[in-house]
Amino acid sequence: MFLKIVKGTTIVDATDTLNYVRENPRNKALISCEAILANGIVSTDGTTIWHLEGCPKFTKGSYETVKVEEVCEDEYNSIREALKTGETVDEEVRAQLTTTEMMEKLDLVMKQNEELKAEVSELKQKLAAK
Repeated sequence: MFLKIVKGTTIVDATDTLNYVRENPRNKALISCEAILANGIVSTDGTTIWHLEGCPKFTKGSYETVKVEEVCEDEYNSIREALKTGETVDEEVRAQLTTTEMMEKLDLVMKQNEELKAEVSELKQKLAAK
């Protein structure tokens, strides 16, 4: 499973495995845990901890809230590549680009369809002439 981690409208990470953490109730230290007990998650590079939307808030410290969404492998690879280069990956911009790319592909398919129709018409004329 491939996942993107989103803070607001910005994609901040992508992973295929989530590392969950929770506060130890005795000393408030953060410890690794199962998803059901989690307050948050750790970034793939291990440098950032986020509060996970829908989980109990941490009682100590200040952690930004993120949400996790499943993505296809191609999107995951694209996000990872963009994040490696330090590029900011904004959800709204990404959606707009995706829409633009889809429209360009649709235009291409429609053009190819017209070309095929012309070829079929030409072949029909040749067959009728025989």
